[in-house]
Amino acid sequence: MTNRGFNVVCALRRAPAEQIPSSTLGNLSGSFDWIKLLAQVNIVAHLAGRAHVMKETSSDPLQVYRKVNTVGSCRLAEQAVSVGARRFIFVSSIKVNGDSTTGRGPFQATDIAAPEDVYSISKWEAELGLIDISQRTGMELVIVRPPLVYGPGARGNLERLMRLIKLGVPLPFSTISNRRSLNQPGQPV
Repeated sequence: MTNRGFNVVCALRRAPAEQIPSSTLGNLSGSFDWIKLLAQVNIVAHLAGRAHVMKETSSDPLQVYRKVNTVGSCRLAEQAVSVGARRFIFVSSIKVNGDSTTGRGPFQATDIAAPEDVYSISKWEAELGLIDISQRTGMELVIVRPPLVYGPGARGNLERLMRLIKLGVPLPFSTISNRRSLNQPGQPV
């Protein structure tokens, strides 16, 4: 984006492979102080969160997810407001809509939230907290619930699916009831 005239500042878990202005940090939690990093930032695009924990070790996983996904996201938004940011873009999750589309059409942007696991509950609670912050402060809020995020090093279900495809074994997709629409509301599926 810097080649389009935008000054971009990135907060990452580890140093990026390519040269971009960044600040490396280890954990998105409710206690991190964002003020210095957010100085002169007008728009925050928040994509970080706790996800794809396949072997949970916490005795209270919902609290661990909330600390990062809910409290951390809301703290970032509050601090963004305090430095004058005008827009906050939050990448949530399609899982906020539920885990299955059995007996219905694909998930749509207009669906009522129906989170079922600790991850999706923490993302839904973050959405609610961010809506409250937006309403109290006037900061514009954009919430995106992507059906899939992928790219180099993608983890989670996509990684497992890619391994299965490489094995050449037929996959039982006809038995899965979890359709997701990439269309805008009102467009034909």
